[in-house]
Amino acid sequence: MVNYYNIFFINEYFILMINNKTIKKISFNEVIFNNFIESDFKNFIKKKGLFLFPSGPGLSNLNKKKKYLKALKNADFNFLDSGFFVILLNYIKNIKVNKFSGYKFLKIYLKFL
Repeated sequence: MVNYYNIFFINEYFILMINNKTIKKISFNEVIFNNFIESDFKNFIKKKGLFLFPSGPGLSNLNKKKKYLKALKNADFNFLDSGFFVILLNYIKNIKVNKFSGYKFLKIYLKFL
């Protein structure tokens, strides 16, 4: 199966899709969020880097919290941990993504060890 990528824009968001089915990355305020599911875990856990799970309140104040924004921009992986952000994307912008919480990450990671 040949993978091809589509990048399209919805207002201030860019979305990277593979085979028009799976959204892999989404950008919001110049922060790249990775849309992971559990089956992707073994692939990304082998990569070294900074994994962040930004909170909803933190995301709502990105314009005021420059250090928080800088940390998110410099992270290797930003997970969609904010349930409210995921709901807004799903229902208001019609962008289907998965919530991947820090708790879920720890639970899978401990099984992985």
